[in-house]
Amino acid sequence: MGRPTFLSILVLFAALTGASVSTQADEGPCTGDGGPGGDWPMYGQDLAGTRNQEDPGLLIGPSNAGDLTLAWTTGGTVNAGRSTAVIAGRCVYVAADGEGFISALDITDGSIVWQVPAAPSYPAKTQIAGVSVVGDRLYANVSEGDGAQVPDASPIGVALDADTGDLIYEGEPIQFGEPTTAFSSAVVFDGRQLVVTNGGDGIPNARPGYAILDASSGATLHEQTTIPVADLDRGYAGGGQWATPVVDVESGYAFNGTANPYSKKVEHRYDNAIIKIDIDPSRPTFGTIVDAYKGNVDQYFPGLDRQPLCDEFGDQIGYHPCCNFSVTCVQLDIDFGASPTMWRNADGELMVGDLQKSGVFHAVYADTMQSAWTAMVSTIPPGTAGNSSSAANDGERIYVLANPGVLHALDPENGRTMWVAPVGDLADYHPVSVANGVVYVLGNHGMLLGFDATNGRPVLATSLNVDGQSSCFGLAGGVSIAQNMVFANCDGTLFAYRLP
Repeated sequence: MGRPTFLSILVLFAALTGASVSTQADEGPCTGDGGPGGDWPMYGQDLAGTRNQEDPGLLIGPSNAGDLTLAWTTGGTVNAGRSTAVIAGRCVYVAADGEGFISALDITDGSIVWQVPAAPSYPAKTQIAGVSVVGDRLYANVSEGDGAQVPDASPIGVALDADTGDLIYEGEPIQFGEPTTAFSSAVVFDGRQLVVTNGGDGIPNARPGYAILDASSGATLHEQTTIPVADLDRGYAGGGQWATPVVDVESGYAFNGTANPYSKKVEHRYDNAIIKIDIDPSRPTFGTIVDAYKGNVDQYFPGLDRQPLCDEFGDQIGYHPCCNFSVTCVQLDIDFGASPTMWRNADGELMVGDLQKSGVFHAVYADTMQSAWTAMVSTIPPGTAGNSSSAANDGERIYVLANPGVLHALDPENGRTMWVAPVGDLADYHPVSVANGVVYVLGNHGMLLGFDATNGRPVLATSLNVDGQSSCFGLAGGVSIAQNMVFANCDGTLFAYRLP
């Protein structure tokens, strides 16, 4: 028997005393335990899309959020894309939308740990939505160029080594005969990756859908168009999914909102809807849409599409560039552009909520897909500056940002408004986040704002324009809270804040 090493003695001591031992040699530069305050491993923080940091080690709260100071920024060094930054272990992960790169940054100073092409077989100019980290792997959805504008464009799901960026797999292209793109962040659950796609908005022959991949190999387990092919052949069109789905692993179902119809004359049950997808491979319905909740129709008031002018033009809708509506058929483009969020009500029933561009927040019973309640949270008429901000919830309140720039706290039991707070801009599409009693919002005026979750009182206001000379105007971005730091992604520049 050889001479015992210090490490073997330490391990023996741990076995006798119940202590834990962690060695840097067993961990890479990113994976392993990070600091106290929890990770933010995916767009919605968790599969339920709560966008809520619940780690008990988080020290930032209403009493000291105003003391946050800038730790570092990626300005001028790394394109952080348009999605919420992901934090796992000792790294922050961002995807450079339009440039085709994914970067891992050191959480302490923002320095680059690695930077690689998201999918080597795709062109350099690549659409990448937000990433997810599960264990020692990073997952992403990747599209060619600007998606639906590229002939034969077809998104793929990819997996990389979270420590090195080495490619593990590129999945098979997801395409159903027409070009599509993927705007949603990666969603991985129980060994499977869900990739949803969106067609060209208003293009009647577009056929968006989704695929479920084996998260170990990238093999396709199931794929289909959102709207059944038989209905597409009858003239229905649409069913794209812009937003990131949520997943209830316990019941084995995923939920997501869908886009407006791409037809001027007919609207399918799966257009402007919240759909329910079976993700349990043990059931015969695996991969299929088993139910749906219908939101507001594209005209908001049913019947407004029956205009004589609708029959005088071609099939393509042609939304008006000034106001995002179709003049001929009064179609308002009021789909579900925000990601859903899930919670359980006082009776323990699973609820799914989603904000529609119409300004209506819909709360649905997940088991029956029937409406529980609705709340109008926007004072702007439907069809103008549509509402697309993903909501957050902490079980006590649902936090919804609606236009013209007003943050609402809703009672999850009935949708009653508990408080409102002005954000101070107009059309704001950044997602909301909550952590330890503080609700975080980015504004198009370049401010990172924080509000007391109990009453809406402002507790944080810091200018990203001053901290990094960066505009915050954008359609995504958002705030992630992890390891006692706050990360704000504003139009490709990531700002990291910590307490002094």
